[in-house]
Amino acid sequence: MRGARWGGVGSAGGLADRVPALRSVADRLGVSVQRVALAWVASHGTHVAPVVGARSATNIQDSARATELRLSAEDIALLASARPCGDDQVESR
Repeated sequence: MRGARWGGVGSAGGLADRVPALRSVADRLGVSVQRVALAWVASHGTHVAPVVGARSATNIQDSARATELRLSAEDIALLASARPCGDDQVESR
């Protein structure tokens, strides 16, 4: 997902649509795509800080809960190898 623009994580045409691996991990874990994306960014260490934007208190609360989500090594590897889909881009598998 390196270099991907966020542009709305769960919105139509947003990152969830362009990076199907996010939706796959989120569905398997029973959490939002936003939470997975933020947990993935946070998994890079303390020198990386995700920037959160929200339109509602519910979104803010969900984003905050990303700190509780522990992604497996397999999840992190899958997300790290993912590439945005759309236009001329294809996600790696």
